[in-house]
Amino acid sequence: MEKALTLAAPASGYVSEKMVLAGQKIMAGEMLMVVADLTDVWAEADLYESDAAYVKVGMEADLTLPFLPGKSFKGRISFLNPFLDAASRTLKARLEIANPDLLLKPEMYGDITLTFDFGERLAIPESAVMRTGERNYVFVAGSDWSLTPVQIQIGIQSGDDLEVISGLNRGDQVVTAANFLVDSESSLKAALQAFAEKK
Repeated sequence: MEKALTLAAPASGYVSEKMVLAGQKIMAGEMLMVVADLTDVWAEADLYESDAAYVKVGMEADLTLPFLPGKSFKGRISFLNPFLDAASRTLKARLEIANPDLLLKPEMYGDITLTFDFGERLAIPESAVMRTGERNYVFVAGSDWSLTPVQIQIGIQSGDDLEVISGLNRGDQVVTAANFLVDSESSLKAALQAFAEKK
C-alpha cells in the first residue's frame, strides 16, 4: 500500500533547482528543491574604482536592458562589497529591483545608472581635452584669437563633461572640436620653426 504526503513550499515561485527524484528516499532536513520568487530580484553592478567613493547604500538606481529600449527598472542599492576586485579594479554593488512583470530573468546583462549631485564645478566637454599619456591639455583662445595649449588637471567625469581642477579659469574659451587638427598644425609649425632656426 502506497502512502502520499503533501509538502507545501513556504513560498510561491519558480523551481530553479530540483534535487529529488520520484521514489527517492529522503531524510529529515534534506533539501529537495530551490524555489525562487522573481517578483523582486537582485542585480549585481560593477562600479569603477573612481566612482566607488560617491556610491552609498540606499542610493536609487535605474536599470536598462539593451533589448528593451525606453524601458527602465527602478532599484536601490542594498549592499556594497567592502573589497575591491584586484583584477578588474571594480567594486560590487547589490541592488534590489521590483520585477512585477517578470521581465528580468536570472543571468541577464544590463546597464545601471546612478545619479548623484556634485554641486557646481568648473567643467569642459571631454572632446576639448587632448591626452598625451601623463598630461592633459586644452587649447585656449586668446584675445587675438590665437590658440595656446594649456596643461590642465582633470577630476571626475559626469556624462560627456570633465571637471577641471586646475589650469583654467571660469570664462576661458577652449577648442571643443577638431583638436587633433589644431594639435597637428601646431606641431608642424613648431617643427618648421625649429628647422628654420638651425639654418
